[in-house]
Formats: sequence, structure tokens, C-alpha cells
Amino acid sequence: MTVLRAAYCCLFLIFSQALQAAPQFYRCVDAQGNIAFQQTSCLTGRQDLVEVRDNRVGWVPPKVVKKRAKVTKKGPSTSTAKQAREKRQQDKSCWRAEQNLEQVESKLRRGYKAAAGDRLRAKRTRHESYLREFC
Repeated sequence: MTVLRAAYCCLFLIFSQALQAAPQFYRCVDAQGNIAFQQTSCLTGRQDLVEVRDNRVGWVPPKVVKKRAKVTKKGPSTSTAKQAREKRQQDKSCWRAEQNLEQVESKLRRGYKAAAGDRLRAKRTRHESYLREFC
């Protein structure tokens, strides 16, 4: 039984090495100078044996590249970005104030109780003055 097992191991090693052998190709050049690659030897003309090496070594993790810190420019580009952001915020605030004013005016048109009327008119005055001053 051990002799049979040893024979199987030897056969396995022989065939596994044969499978790992690098493929061989022939570079054939004919009389007109045409080049052809084939797996069998050339019949006529000059031939060179081309061996293909298998350079695979397995998976290698990629190198970690540290990112450099961002260099901020102090000048008109940062101030213009800041100004644009502030303008967007101001436009948004103005839009909200206009929406609030429309809601108050709508409530005033629909009707209201006596106590609510003074409060709604004061709100309308506040929104109108904000719009006059900032928008």
C-alpha cells in the first residue's frame, strides 16, 4: 500500500512540474523576411526559440500614497468663494422673508379675530422692514 502511495506521489510531482513549465514558441523568419510565431519548430528558414517566463509572484498590496495637505490660496479666489456663499445665504433669507410676508398678507385677507389682527400687522411690518433693509 505504501509503495502504491509513493508511486502516485511521484507521478503527481512529475505531472505538476510539466504543467508549470513555461510555454515555448518558435520565431520563424522565411526567405522573404516575414516573421511568424508558432508552437512547433520551423520547417524552413531561420528559427529562434522564444521562452516565456512567468513572473507572477502573487498578489502584492498597493503602495499607500499619502496625500499632501491642500495649499489654500490667500487672495481673491477664497474671498470670492466666501462672498458667493454669503450672497446665496442672503438670497435664501430674503426668499424666506418674502414667503413669510405672503403668508401674513394671506391671513390678513382671509379674516382674523381682533386680537390676531394687531399681531399680524406687526409681523407684516417686521417682514417689510427686513426686506427694505437687506434685500
